[in-house]
Amino acid sequence: MTTLILEYAHLKREDGKLHTAQNVRRELEKNDEEVTIVTVEKLTQFPKRHPFPTKKNFKKTIQARGVTKAYLTCLEGWIDRQLIKACQEMGVKIHYSPHGTTPQGRYRPTPHLWKDSDIIFCLGGKAERQQYMRRGVREENIRLTGLPCIDDANQWKGRRTTGRYILLLTQPLPYHGQAGTIAGQLRKTGKAILVRPHPREDITRDYPLLRLLRGHATFDTNNDKTSLYQDLTDAEIAMSFGSTTDIEAMIIGVPVINITLPTTARQAADIDDAITSCTPENLAHAISVACTQTATRTAKQDGYLSRAYAQTDGNAARRVAKLMLEEDDG
Repeated sequence: MTTLILEYAHLKREDGKLHTAQNVRRELEKNDEEVTIVTVEKLTQFPKRHPFPTKKNFKKTIQARGVTKAYLTCLEGWIDRQLIKACQEMGVKIHYSPHGTTPQGRYRPTPHLWKDSDIIFCLGGKAERQQYMRRGVREENIRLTGLPCIDDANQWKGRRTTGRYILLLTQPLPYHGQAGTIAGQLRKTGKAILVRPHPREDITRDYPLLRLLRGHATFDTNNDKTSLYQDLTDAEIAMSFGSTTDIEAMIIGVPVINITLPTTARQAADIDDAITSCTPENLAHAISVACTQTATRTAKQDGYLSRAYAQTDGNAARRVAKLMLEEDDG
């Protein structure tokens, strides 16, 4: 049996292995499954060392390699759609885990594309299942396996220090004139600031928030997961605009603050008490409060994780691989 995995190279660890696709690949290969990898550098770029990724060429690969299963971590890109169409026409079973997740539910499929498909959605927990069902995914196509994209964070539990800085995780967003307010509020705290740009942010470009923080903050531009988790373990507070790192920070035990902008997703009601949400104008105050209530905040975050992401034990990739193998045998 052979599994075809479509992976994205910017989602990697320090050792160069991709934290979602490669975790599942490793588990499949433990069970003597042959795996064919198609690597895409970014969502908009074509794969290396692979024919032009049309449906026709994917069908040739499926036939030549004897592919019976496919595993994807994205459903929205043109390349993903070509592979999905090829798999469906060739009778290849598709399993999917999101390459990211947020408490706000930002990583969700486009309903008109996927609600009538036979894709098996391997999701993190009950809350995420409800999010996908509201978008039109059928309940019988959902399996609660946990999420391979956050497996590696589990290895960093218990390593957190007392906190040497506040960590800001930026994104290539329109800040609607709020960049100056955010930078000013961060400087107002008097605390050391570590900025970690999103992998899609080109720091050579003139992003307003990054520009305003230069000279006032330290920057970590490593894109690998290992350095992210190291940054989190040394952070007093983690701040984002809605990110997978919100969940990873919770797992490691770092209080999370979401900075709300007009373009960022609204928090779900069940996390309002777990994650501090604030506007740019109130950021300094929110940081001050969160820093004095670390134990309370992390306890509430643990409660949210147990409700929404019940399986954050680092074994999601193993469960996904087991499911794929069992359903293929069936």
